[in-house]
Amino acid sequence: KLLAAFGPRKNERYVEHIGQKVRVVDAIPANGQGRVLYRGSEWPARTADGSPLESDAAAEITATDGILLTVAPVAG
Repeated sequence: KLLAAFGPRKNERYVEHIGQKVRVVDAIPANGQGRVLYRGSEWPARTADGSPLESDAAAEITATDGILLTVAPVAG
């Protein structure tokens, strides 16, 4: 009950982002971090498997860690 009084845990607050489409605006290098455009703002992002994503690639949010998004490439 005490935890419920303080709201959801960090990653539960952002669950609505999972599955949303984003556009890579700053390439994500292999095992690195880049930036994606989501809801009109740039967010830091990485890929779960460490694969690179080129700038302007379409991706989908698969997880969050605070404001850091984990993304996967999608066709389009």
